[in-house]
Amino acid sequence: MRFNDLFEYSEVDNAIVDLLIVLSAEGIDTISMEALIAELESQGHDVDEPSLFDELQNIQMVHNIKNGIVSFHTSSKNANIQNVEDPEKDEKVIDKMARKKVKKELSK
Repeated sequence: MRFNDLFEYSEVDNAIVDLLIVLSAEGIDTISMEALIAELESQGHDVDEPSLFDELQNIQMVHNIKNGIVSFHTSSKNANIQNVEDPEKDEKVIDKMARKKVKKELSK
């Protein structure tokens, strides 16, 4: 038994997943339906918005489709260096908030 026999993925589904993986690797987690349709058409797939919407419903990577924007899960949002926050900055913010709270409590 082949993999394709076990799971029903169309050629369009595979193209969509490939596109979403590439976007995910670039740190992007949303794309407009129009941009997705244009990219699929440039690859030779004939899709319209209703059929694309139906295809996206079957892809687990897709999180939400709202107002023509497709949001999808990335493999690891923290893997992208741009998303990593400085822990020292967080400590400074917490320290500042704690000092402010203490001053407020002492002035009562």
